[in-house]
Amino acid sequence: MSLSPAIIDALVASGVTVEQLAAAVKAGLVEQSARDAAARDEQEARAAAKREADRDRQRRSRENRGTGIGRRKPRAAAPEADRHTASRAVHCDTA
Repeated sequence: MSLSPAIIDALVASGVTVEQLAAAVKAGLVEQSARDAAARDEQEARAAAKREADRDRQRRSRENRGTGIGRRKPRAAAPEADRHTASRAVHCDTA
């Protein structure tokens, strides 16, 4: 808990010694520091989980690219002689 100025004023008005006030302020700082560290750890854990998920997604994407999933298969190129004779048969109908 962070000590607000109103709480500090109330402690001083109630006759708290300097040592007691210093101990209360230090305790508040330690508590705030612990909360900050916990929040930082949680944020780092979320970032690590996101990096791991991104790595997995990229790995699956690379694997899928290699299998040709979702892509048209390229047409097999006809040998040179077949293309020539097929073209001549269409244009030179001598039969």
